[in-house]
Amino acid sequence: MKMKWSYILIIITAVFATAGIIIQVKEKELAFIYFYVLLGLILAYAVIDLIKIRDADLEKEKKHAEIIGEIHSIKGVDKPPDQSFPGYSIIFLLKVNEQIDSRRKFIVDIGLESDRNRVSIYLDRLNNLVFRVFDNEAEPHVIKIPKRIHTFQLGTFYHFYCEYGIAPEYSFMRMFINNTEVGKILFQEKLNLPEELSNDQIKIGADLYNQNNSKFDIKMFSTAHATLSSTDRSTFINAHENYLREIEK
Repeated sequence: MKMKWSYILIIITAVFATAGIIIQVKEKELAFIYFYVLLGLILAYAVIDLIKIRDADLEKEKKHAEIIGEIHSIKGVDKPPDQSFPGYSIIFLLKVNEQIDSRRKFIVDIGLESDRNRVSIYLDRLNNLVFRVFDNEAEPHVIKIPKRIHTFQLGTFYHFYCEYGIAPEYSFMRMFINNTEVGKILFQEKLNLPEELSNDQIKIGADLYNQNNSKFDIKMFSTAHATLSSTDRSTFINAHENYLREIEK
């Protein structure tokens, strides 16, 4: 974070003022002491103010994380009803490891065509988590979640859940991390989203062409040809955790 220009101007003013004092005051050692005390007070004030700005940014980030990815909204609809809809959902238990490559790093890629009827989850070159769906008309729809304290961190296991659904009068995409919604798009129109995705179209750890791999540990992975209610999501997560506890005994 850059220091405010006002601080720089104050320091410059203090330097010139002190230089004038040094010239006029015979006791130059006393003048130098005055200079360093003044400079120290200015720097201390600047550091305290920067800490306040950082704390304010963290609070803003915490609030922003609750609504990040919410690009479109529909009048009268805050979120889809808590029920299953036609569509597609992916749920997995994953730990993303440190990524140093400045490129896309795919976690899962599903489909047969590069820009049509394709579902992808990957890290972009800045290590933001991206959930992208190409519909049947080659139109991309994207939720992007930055790596944050309140979303996800590298080196920690999380339950990730991504879905797209088709309600009677609108469509939607959502992303959950540890069963908390972190991203959402509501579309006014009924999108022509891919409905026929088979297991043999799934690539884990690379894109459709076995390129752009990523580094992660994965323990569970499941898909469904529908969206899941909150009860269904919790059931999946609990089943994952119970299974892992059993095999780790």
